[in-house]
Amino acid sequence: MISTSLAFILALAITAILTPIVRDFAIRRKLAHAPRAARDMHATPIPRIGGIAIAIGFMVPLVALFVLDTGISNFIQRDPEWLSYVIALGGGSLAIVAVGLYDDLKNANAYQKLAVQILVAGFVWGLGARIDVIGLFGIRIETGILSLPITILWILVVINAMNLIDGLDGLASGVAFMAILPNLILAIYNQNVVMMVLMAALGGAILGFLIYNFRPASIFMGDTGSMFLGFVLATGAVLDNVKASATVSMIAPVLALGLPIMDTLLAVFRRSMAGTPLFHADNDHVHHRLLKRGMSHRQAVLVLYGVSFLLAAAALGSVFMRGKLLALLMLALVFGLGVFIRRLGYLWTLPMMPRRSGGTAWNGHFNRVYDELRRSEDVTAMWRVMQPVRRLLSVRSMELAVGEERFSWASERRMAAGSTRIDVVAGGKPVGEVKVEWRQLAASDDERAALNRLVEVIGEALARINAADETPSNVIRLPQRAASGSA
Repeated sequence: MISTSLAFILALAITAILTPIVRDFAIRRKLAHAPRAARDMHATPIPRIGGIAIAIGFMVPLVALFVLDTGISNFIQRDPEWLSYVIALGGGSLAIVAVGLYDDLKNANAYQKLAVQILVAGFVWGLGARIDVIGLFGIRIETGILSLPITILWILVVINAMNLIDGLDGLASGVAFMAILPNLILAIYNQNVVMMVLMAALGGAILGFLIYNFRPASIFMGDTGSMFLGFVLATGAVLDNVKASATVSMIAPVLALGLPIMDTLLAVFRRSMAGTPLFHADNDHVHHRLLKRGMSHRQAVLVLYGVSFLLAAAALGSVFMRGKLLALLMLALVFGLGVFIRRLGYLWTLPMMPRRSGGTAWNGHFNRVYDELRRSEDVTAMWRVMQPVRRLLSVRSMELAVGEERFSWASERRMAAGSTRIDVVAGGKPVGEVKVEWRQLAASDDERAALNRLVEVIGEALARINAADETPSNVIRLPQRAASGSA
């Protein structure tokens, strides 16, 4: 326990001292990045290379303890396999930090980062840190030839989950710290001295950084920090069980990292349904949803801290519970997460999301709508024809107004994230408007283009109706105003 306490204190002190140095260096070198409108929540440029301080704060105490004649170094000498695991963790960490830093400074593309992550995960597997057996609810599952892809997949998921959750000041740091707690407690319980020291050092480094990263943050961890934390947590989850005589239970680590994993799965499903690239950034993550519900930045972070703490406690419970108690715990978790997701509006959004916007089938649906609009004889018929648009576009409400005729639809189950109003122009004059409220703050370019074309076709149909009408005055026009749109 002396080595564990020392690792924690040293990591906390080194990171707390080093973080402002890194921050000031980045500011002097003009390495602070301006906010990215599509996803960032801050208004002024803030350095993004704080992950360097976390990584150094984590590694320096470990190197000192492993090299010096301490209890931890003696333990490794008695168990040479652990030397291989430590090399895997250390070497992989250096590679992840390198690619993360390159991304923070030069903006690496998603495929470059993914390639490095795969290589690092394969390197870890090659040195023995692998998932050969999975234990689920007492069932032993041999992974066999699937050991390599399963290990790589697990490491990739956690790395990118931590990267995606890093959206508010102090959020990724706090979530990572909560995930460390069950790992540390289990290491102490199993007398796994190497994991005790590793988790203690990581926890200390996170808390040292959080001093400067909590709201209002003066520095961000960037991809350097989020990817590093994800890698250490993913590899640590394997190492914490790899020496066990029974099975590597995946329930505890999945629960401990439940919040970022859940957010990642929702993002993958959301982007797949919307037809946007999986690596395309958006602002519809869990933390964004809390902000849209009226929470302050700090309130949203604290709520997610609470969720992470409950999941960490459940992870511990899953290790020590058996039979009916474990089943009740899992049922309670499923119910609780279902309520949480429902309150955030995801259950209402997903069924109404556009199916592969921009794709051939999606465009085909819109072309049919356009054709039917051109054949419509009045505004009422147009409104009926427009109904499939509710499912093709990710909208919460839709309104069509022409003269005194007004039609609208709205879902009461989901708050709006933004709105767009476009004038309907017939014969060169504004005669009405179409207004939609979006379910997502950043509607895709395909969706906006389809909406603009829809309004153009409505205008063409109205112009045709006016031209065919023997008494054009029967068509009531709205007061003229300049065509415009708001988002």
